Amino acid sequence: MQPIERGLPGPGLLAHVGASKYGDHLPLYRQEGIHQRQGVTVSRKTRCDWMRRCGELITFRSDERTRSQVQGPADGRHTGFGSSASARTHGEDLDLRGR
Repeated sequence: MQPIERGLPGPGLLAHVGASKYGDHLPLYRQEGIHQRQGVTVSRKTRCDWMRRCGELITFRSDERTRSQVQGPADGRHTGFGSSASARTHGEDLDLRGR
């Protein structure tokens, strides 16, 4: 599945551009120059569009994750941290005496 419909960049290229921009603090215009010297021509506007679309996808996934955590599973089963963490949350297996 391509992250950008009808687009050429795959997940690896998008991850590289995003990590370079946000992780390595390498602005898109500098990336454009580096890639032009390597014989790859991708306009800055196109890169901006890619980053915008990645942001939309990340926001969507984050919203979906939050929604599923708030609603919980449809069948009512507890999922997540397991029974011991759930019990500790309610103080059932904590010894609070004498410490």
